[in-house]
Amino acid sequence: STVAPMVLESGAEYVINWKGSSPSAFEGGGLPNKEHSTHMHGAGDVLRHMLEAANDIPIDAGRFEAAIPLLNEIRVDFTIEEPVRIWDWLKSNLLPLLPVSLAMSGDGIYPIVWDREIPAGDVCAEIDAERDQWERTGPVAMEFLDGQPVNRFKISHSKNLANGTIQEYSILDASRNASDPSTDENIYAKISKSRYGIREKEEESVILYRAASAFQILSFWSRIYGFPIYSIEYVAPLDWGWLRAGAVVQLTDPDLHIENQIAIVQAIEWSAGDLVGFRLSWLEDLPRDTRKTS
Repeated sequence: STVAPMVLESGAEYVINWKGSSPSAFEGGGLPNKEHSTHMHGAGDVLRHMLEAANDIPIDAGRFEAAIPLLNEIRVDFTIEEPVRIWDWLKSNLLPLLPVSLAMSGDGIYPIVWDREIPAGDVCAEIDAERDQWERTGPVAMEFLDGQPVNRFKISHSKNLANGTIQEYSILDASRNASDPSTDENIYAKISKSRYGIREKEEESVILYRAASAFQILSFWSRIYGFPIYSIEYVAPLDWGWLRAGAVVQLTDPDLHIENQIAIVQAIEWSAGDLVGFRLSWLEDLPRDTRKTS
């Protein structure tokens, strides 16, 4: 192709739309990903790029590499037009959309991706508190992530850069509106609504331009906001120290009448003695836990 020169008017504002006549058709342009295989749309690539741009934040490159393909299923598009504090930008724009927590290893920050499904086949350890000498250090805690159950979710997205308006939305509810292609439903929203009544969460994102990515986010939200989160803290013998944050375990605790509960190692605390502390957390998940999975 040929490049034609153009004269820019002093003081005028210009908008560049890469290969598309509408926000939903936005396809290309921008920085290449690290492998130079495509433009940087994947949320995992974007998260790594932003953290690497902050010279004072070390990165655990190996663990980051393993998490990126999972996070890249969510695709974003944006441009940053003025100086920002990277951590503030991530907390305000990207991290609230992702099924991820950031942890610190000896090499630096890395993401822990929270699998929406967590099937029994992902369990890496079967823990029997009585048999394995796991001593509970507090009561079972229960809380809702948003302070209350939420079961109707809406993300407004696809900002028109020319006029500044948000042009599209995606809704996940207990029932889909057949006449509205921007709505969807799932079993988690249905169960939460039948138990707690309608509670709504509505957000706006200026970095989302794809309905598919929006519905991936809403699906995850329906799991983490619709039901209570349970947490238990234990101390265990030091030989359990091989477990890592984000590991999926199966917990049995006869004292609490808990049997084969799938849980996630949310936090680890090393003590000066021969014990290591764990916080195990799980979401109530009736569709999953009432059926055998592999």
